[in-house]
Amino acid sequence: MASDLPAVTELGMPRVVAENFLGVSGPAGLPPQVVDTLHRAMTEVMERPDLKARLDELAIAQRALSQPRFAVFVRRQVGDWGPR
Repeated sequence: MASDLPAVTELGMPRVVAENFLGVSGPAGLPPQVVDTLHRAMTEVMERPDLKARLDELAIAQRALSQPRFAVFVRRQVGDWGPR
């Protein structure tokens, strides 16, 4: 623990929200049918009861996003956390 480091709220940033995320990305121009196939496969895996139970045990929240919503989310993350 880094108890000698100030919290972000103490640095004057009370509205900072940081979250980890895991997603699958591919190269630009990936054919839509490939994107759809990957999305369906990932959705199937993430719905497995054993995986859901394990993620719950680890206190990992799941949030499935469509490809367009995930792209927006990643762009926002890059904008929020990327170089200024």
